[in-house]
Amino acid sequence: MNIRFCEKCERETEHTEAIKQKPSKYGKSKKEQFKAFLDGFFSGAAASLPGEHHWS
Repeated sequence: MNIRFCEKCERETEHTEAIKQKPSKYGKSKKEQFKAFLDGFFSGAAASLPGEHHWS
């Protein structure tokens, strides 16, 4: 729980936060879901590649 000032009730109250997943830019078909998987896989793999190292 999070205690914050509520503009609606005008006092400090406990509030809950809901986290929602962003809607996918891909469709619901198996082909589109596979494209989403590949996009996420390759973007994650590219992020884990070693970058430039400068040795002193």
